[in-house]
Amino acid sequence: MKAQTLAIALILSTSASAASIREVFGSLPAEGACYTRSYSAAHLARHPNQTVKKITIKLTRTSPWTANEGEFMQVLVNQKKAPRKNLRQAMSCFESSGEVICPVDCDGGAMYVTALKDDKLTVANNNLTLKGGCGEEEDETIYLETIVGGDDSFVLNKAPIADCAKVPFPTN
Repeated sequence: MKAQTLAIALILSTSASAASIREVFGSLPAEGACYTRSYSAAHLARHPNQTVKKITIKLTRTSPWTANEGEFMQVLVNQKKAPRKNLRQAMSCFESSGEVICPVDCDGGAMYVTALKDDKLTVANNNLTLKGGCGEEEDETIYLETIVGGDDSFVLNKAPIADCAKVPFPTN
């Protein structure tokens, strides 16, 4: 766990400047924004610690919007060897100490938005719970483990909002 925390700290500290809540959510259109990335077999072969084949993130906010009141991230992950094809998580986001944090309830990990630049969203994973948690049996809980050189961070490309509409995201 200590190595994982250090990995997140390193990812966050090496980003040029952390994205603010206003930069990430302030100019979102009413329908939100969609970001996605699929990884080729060649990429996955070069990064054997990575389990994610495809990741899609939808960012939304309430309207009217006030910073730190109504920002949401929905994540859909398709892993190489997951017991279920698509694993989902929805979380509220907020800014704290200059970082945009999107945690899962019941100490279920988090995603940190580290950058939003040139239509690319960069997020750092901190042991995000994709299934289970909150008192469920431990063998029913699936985490996106933070492994350096694996599932520790992702750079996603902006996609048409319709790409997120095709995906069965959880509702807020």
